[in-house]
Amino acid sequence: MQTAIYVLLIVWLNGFWASLQPPQTGQSVRIRGICFDVTTAVYLPVRVSAQVQGQTVLLGEADKEGKVDLCLPIAATQITFESRGYHTVTMPVKVIDTPSDKAAFMFSAYMSKTDSARTWQMTQLALSFSFEQQAGFKYTIESKSTNPKVYTQRTPHGNNVGAGDYREMHLKNWRVWPSFRVEGAIVGPYRVVVKACDDRVVLDETFTVGEGITFKELIPREAPTTSATSPVGSLDKPISMPQNRLLFFGQSRYELTNEAEVQLDSISTLLIAQPDWKITITGHTENLGERKLNITLSEYRARRVASYLRQKGIAEGRMRVDWKGPGEGGRDQSRNRRVVVQFSEN
Repeated sequence: MQTAIYVLLIVWLNGFWASLQPPQTGQSVRIRGICFDVTTAVYLPVRVSAQVQGQTVLLGEADKEGKVDLCLPIAATQITFESRGYHTVTMPVKVIDTPSDKAAFMFSAYMSKTDSARTWQMTQLALSFSFEQQAGFKYTIESKSTNPKVYTQRTPHGNNVGAGDYREMHLKNWRVWPSFRVEGAIVGPYRVVVKACDDRVVLDETFTVGEGITFKELIPREAPTTSATSPVGSLDKPISMPQNRLLFFGQSRYELTNEAEVQLDSISTLLIAQPDWKITITGHTENLGERKLNITLSEYRARRVASYLRQKGIAEGRMRVDWKGPGEGGRDQSRNRRVVVQFSEN
């Protein structure tokens, strides 16, 4: 009798443990992101789970820096973020088709403390572009909704963002985007058109964005031209000098966010394609606390950006690193937690 009970207990425990494990490779997609305190923009230690076929599946936890990097089951219908002292956040999720093993998506979640009101979560469209890295592209992301609901929310970085801001988005300068996230997307049909350097359409897809987070991998229908006249480094069309790029950081942090890494990937691609270009990297901080510490933090931020670009193959001699410490005062200090990347020619 005891033997039978032990056997049943082992079977039950095995089934329970299996229900808590992430799915096997091929049944899931890789997602990376950060959960913020909506008031301070500080990264939070979170526990992440998902609803899969009526069961709660534990996906994992954020690392010591507050970054989440895990696998989401394709069959998941909801994702949940939990952090001690904060309201639990649950968002619907939708994975379109079956992404390839190369696909990787970005997301974010805003969390508020339990002694304050719950934070509204904006609809997100997470795109993964499975394109050749040596080629450049021009992207158009357009909502086809005829009567969208427009919401506005102030993000942790001090930006007023609403769904209406993303009815149509053009990403030019022939950047290569491994992934991209539209925060404040409109629920309904979207169209994405991607053109190669020679103006050929390599992708034209229409799909539907749902509530919460929608994940979609985009794969070109034909290989982009990579001959001597087409790569980014020798386009028939001249590339104009880009405007300054702004990279934002969490409060008292110098680690790069996912959004910053995407921008730096784009910057490195442009610099490799344009060997006569140089950049100036300038670190800033908010005007709070001890000035000496803020100057050190602004230096760390600038040097972290330069280090990332060196890893991408950008020579140190093409980068000038500077730091300014605290910026101007005011109510919106989050805009001062930044690094500015300015382009110039030799």
